[in-house]
Amino acid sequence: MKPYLIALFLAFILMAGCGTNWKNKKLDQLSALSMETDELSKGLIIGRSWRLVELEGEEVARSPNQNSEIKFVLKTDQNRFTGIVGCNTFSGNYRLKWGKAIRFSQIVKTRNDCPEVYALEKGMFNAFGLVDSYIIKGDTLTLLFGEGAPLAKFDTVQLDDTTLAEKN
Repeated sequence: MKPYLIALFLAFILMAGCGTNWKNKKLDQLSALSMETDELSKGLIIGRSWRLVELEGEEVARSPNQNSEIKFVLKTDQNRFTGIVGCNTFSGNYRLKWGKAIRFSQIVKTRNDCPEVYALEKGMFNAFGLVDSYIIKGDTLTLLFGEGAPLAKFDTVQLDDTTLAEKN
């Protein structure tokens, strides 16, 4: 009776090992697919100029006294980003993580007085501090917080502003 139990036990272990190998192959395939999707997503967000169109659910319109649109671009080199808000420029670091996670840090800006966009500037920098993920649908980038609450929406625009293109 004991040899029968030993043989049954060995057969069970061999079958369990085969199942684990199959699971590992599936996990490897899913991981590779996720990495490809991650790289595609990075290609959609980096190097494009993003113009603010909505902040905390409110549509953003350009005021008559505003020098330029509020926009930013993620650079490919050194995970830096630059942008312009009203009469101020800003820059900082960003970090894209696995999936669609993003974090902004070390944001600095010029300190020109542009009261017409002060509230937008403050709201956008608050959003940059809170954001932890993003989604891209077509030409729209939405920065999200927590369980997917939208903080800010941007649409893509032609990268024509030398302030954004040249500043590191």
